[in-house]
Amino acid sequence: MGGGATVPPPDHLVTVIRKEGNLARPQIENGHTDIANELTEAFARCYLTASESRVLWAIIRKTYGWHKKYDRISFTQFEQLTGMNRRHVADALKSLMGRSIVTRRGNNYKLEYGVQKDYEKWVLLPVGVMNRLKNLLPVEATNTIVTQQGNTPLPVEATKSLPVEANTKEKKTTIQKKIVEGRKIAGYMFELPWLNKLVAEYADLNFEAEVTKFEDYQADTRRKLKSPKLALRNWLNIARERAAKAPAASRGARPLPDTKTLKEEWEQ
Repeated sequence: MGGGATVPPPDHLVTVIRKEGNLARPQIENGHTDIANELTEAFARCYLTASESRVLWAIIRKTYGWHKKYDRISFTQFEQLTGMNRRHVADALKSLMGRSIVTRRGNNYKLEYGVQKDYEKWVLLPVGVMNRLKNLLPVEATNTIVTQQGNTPLPVEATKSLPVEANTKEKKTTIQKKIVEGRKIAGYMFELPWLNKLVAEYADLNFEAEVTKFEDYQADTRRKLKSPKLALRNWLNIARERAAKAPAASRGARPLPDTKTLKEEWEQ
């Protein structure tokens, strides 16, 4: 290979768009996607992992981009649109369906995917946060389980060419199924509508980070919570007050306070 030779990007990263010079110039006339503003705002309030976001936008492109509610999207198409391998696509799809953000209809090789427009049915919190909240709370919630779409096994074509290593995520998948099975979650004091409202109310905070610190504090103090909802809300209020007092230049860059400091603020 001679000096200065460039290696072309992988095929799945090559996007055919109109260009002028070296700058991309996408134009509405070449195709556009119509999304209701209300739905867009709901997406802005929803926590998504990087994989979930990429898969969700692929579904939006293949449905709303063609003025359709559902579309048959193969895993090959998902790979081409997202640049992800199908194992990760399958994980993201399962999570999105479990959180009722994406819906699926059909069976076997005739599966169609679409976006759940009723965003009040979405589970806004990621599975990681739900896990941490469950560790904090006493098991007093109802055991009634309401089955949601997305809890059925993935189709055969999603995994037929996957390596054996794909089975290593069985534990994670099992946890997801146990956590996101309905609007009432077994083992939780908090109802999903209440949690979703809390996320929106404290949108100015890093909700996941604050839940992690709350859990660490409870683990250190072993404090029994009489009212988990009130305790979590008080914690978030303290975090908001602390952020408001911090100099603007240093917000988001301060080291986390130690347990002693947190305890003093909490007990004031």
